Amino acid sequence: MKQAVILAGGKGTRLRLVSGDLPKSMVSVNGKPLLEHVIDQCVRSGITSIKLLVSYKKKIIEEWFGDGTKFGAVVEYIYDETPRGTSGALFAALPLLDKQFLVIYGDTYFDINLKAFWEFHENHGGDASIFLHPNDHPHDSDLVEVDLECKVKSVHGYPHNNEWKQNLVNAGLYVFKKKALQKIEYLPKIQDIAKDLFPLMLENQTKIYGYLSTEYIKDMGTPKRLAK
Repeated sequence: MKQAVILAGGKGTRLRLVSGDLPKSMVSVNGKPLLEHVIDQCVRSGITSIKLLVSYKKKIIEEWFGDGTKFGAVVEYIYDETPRGTSGALFAALPLLDKQFLVIYGDTYFDINLKAFWEFHENHGGDASIFLHPNDHPHDSDLVEVDLECKVKSVHGYPHNNEWKQNLVNAGLYVFKKKALQKIEYLPKIQDIAKDLFPLMLENQTKIYGYLSTEYIKDMGTPKRLAK
């Protein structure tokens, strides 16, 4: 059974005008919580083991999803009471995770063939795979450069200089091999997966591949993005 780890601990401070005090991932999109859309996508792709990394207003999330049965999944909760960024939350949960797992940000709405992404990861034999897509604002996005075999060469976290780079934006969707992360000594300064963890993995000669796609994936962290 394939496993997905969903980072669902965000407060959604910038969404308060439309969400009240709901957790960020529980904001309504087309009549149901965003997080429900995410779990539905996982289940449709055969990923039914769901680990929810929760913190803020976690009871609201628990009461809605329960054990996941009515959504066709097995949902388990991992509590992270200490704010330590996306990377810190992932490392804290690592002992409870499978040998290989998908990581999804709980504030993203997407329509992606997750099965194909997973198969890409397995076929390339990397330690991690990053979902990459072009967008219309690469100048203020985290960019990733890959070679002709889609192996990641470098990561350019925003803000970056104005030199031309490939318009391949880190979409915040990953597959990891657990053993690759277990080799890394976690430090408090490694707070963000995109900006801190991936550059460190590249320094350690970790094999990371980029999955290039134009499938739909957007974050909804502001009222404007949510409305769109």
